[in-house]
Amino acid sequence: MPTREAGPTPERIQRKLTHYETFRLFSLSRRERIGVRGLRTNAGGPKVGPMTARRRGVLEIAREIPAAPERVFRALTDPEELMKWWGAKGTLTGTHVNLRPGGEYRFEFLSPEGEAAWVKGQYQVVDPPRRLVKTWFSSKFPDLRNTVELNLTPADGGTRLTLVHSGFVDRPEAFNDYEKWWPDVLAYLEKVEG
Repeated sequence: MPTREAGPTPERIQRKLTHYETFRLFSLSRRERIGVRGLRTNAGGPKVGPMTARRRGVLEIAREIPAAPERVFRALTDPEELMKWWGAKGTLTGTHVNLRPGGEYRFEFLSPEGEAAWVKGQYQVVDPPRRLVKTWFSSKFPDLRNTVELNLTPADGGTRLTLVHSGFVDRPEAFNDYEKWWPDVLAYLEKVEG
C-alpha cells in the first residue's frame, strides 16, 4: 500500500502559484494559510491577479513605491501631501487629518459624475513610518464599517506598500467596488518621488 503524504508540501504548492502568491502564502502564519484559498487560481475558485489576494471579506493589494518609507508615510498622512498626489488627479477635494490614535480624518471627493462623496474614520494605529490602521466609513456604503491597514516595508529602490481593506463579509458589492477603486488610487501614489 503506498504511503500517503500528510498534506501539500511547499514544493507542490509552489508549482501551482505565481512567485508573488507563493511569497504571500508562505509569509502568512499557519492559521492564516489554512483559510487562504483565494490565492490559488483553480476551477471554481476566484481568479486573483499577482498583486491582489482574496480572503473572505478582505481585499489585499501590494505595490512597490519608488520612495523611502518615511516619504510614503508622509504622503499618506499629511493633508498637503495627500492633495499633491491624490488631489492633483481631481478626485480628492479636501482633507482633514488628526494623526494620532483616536484622531479623526475626513477625505472629501468629487466623482467623475460631479457628485460629492466622503470617507471618514479614526486612526487606530499610527506607527511612522511602518504602519497605519484606520476605521473607514464612506458615503457610498454608510452602513458598512471597514478597516484599512497600510504596512510599509523597505524594498530595493523604495517601499513595499501592502494595503489590507477588511470588513466586506456578506458585502460583495462593496468588495467589488473597492477592488476596482484601490488600484487606481495606488497608481497615483506610485508616482510619489523620493
